[in-house]
Amino acid sequence: MTSDREILIGSIDFLRRLVAESYEVSCEDERKQNAGRLLKLLCFQATDMNSALCHCASQVDDALDKILELKRKVSELCGDLERLIKEIDGAAN
Repeated sequence: MTSDREILIGSIDFLRRLVAESYEVSCEDERKQNAGRLLKLLCFQATDMNSALCHCASQVDDALDKILELKRKVSELCGDLERLIKEIDGAAN
């Protein structure tokens, strides 16, 4: 199954190839050439932004994994503490 990230990367790569191919075609109209250059720059910028967002998403995912692991450890410690309190109460009686 294709992930959203893979679809986005594929779309950006397709746009980059399309722009590169259309840019290579000689245009007599300077406005078309400028529009092609602008589109090419925008595609490269979108690629950079996508890379940055993927990196951030990966860091958030790692942080959430660490939080869940810490939550599990705290839960275990609370269980251990409850058992210890019960043992102390049992020994005191």
